Amino acid sequence: MARAAEVAALKAIEDAYARWTVVSEQLHQAVGEAAELHAGAPVAALRADFDAQIAVTRSVAAFAHMCPRSGPDVVGLPGAAFIQALYQVVESQPGLDQDLVELTRRWETWLAAVGNWAADGGHPPPARPTSPAHSRVLAAVDDWWGFGADRLHDQMVLSLTTHGHQLTEAITTGAEGEVIQSAHVVFDRGPQTGDDDRTSRGPLARLRALLGHRDGL
Repeated sequence: MARAAEVAALKAIEDAYARWTVVSEQLHQAVGEAAELHAGAPVAALRADFDAQIAVTRSVAAFAHMCPRSGPDVVGLPGAAFIQALYQVVESQPGLDQDLVELTRRWETWLAAVGNWAADGGHPPPARPTSPAHSRVLAAVDDWWGFGADRLHDQMVLSLTTHGHQLTEAITTGAEGEVIQSAHVVFDRGPQTGDDDRTSRGPLARLRALLGHRDGL
């Protein structure tokens, strides 16, 4: 029962992080639009991004708090070392919960200052509040998520190449210096006998199956 609860808590972390990636992209777009229009800072998008960040950290804390003193049961789970790190980053910071409360209070004050500055001009607000403890938790989740993404990528490549499809990969640098890994696949669709076969079998079906779930949890 404890193992099932831990796995469910890990899934909650994964879901919270996935939501944050979406909100973070929305913030990036809002900042770009505000810059183009010479408008004020997008306060609502900033608040949404912060709330999503806090949700990730709180989900990690909830996972760690439910584990026994010996740590989580990671036997057989992919990325066991990364999961153990999620537990350790919380256990090594006993004041994390209170730190998040204080960080949230400081963020509300800062967002109010940003909103007033956008409306009235004048002196810009101070730098956005940060928390080393919060940042360490997010870094641990980044590492775990990165492992999962690499694992899914490897599974896709193995599945496609095993079935004889041609795949080439490339690594490029984006406009903002980010590393972009891309893959080009030439599908060998194979013989088709009807509409049902096209939707339920073959390489496209295998690709949908891989993207439709992440096994191991």
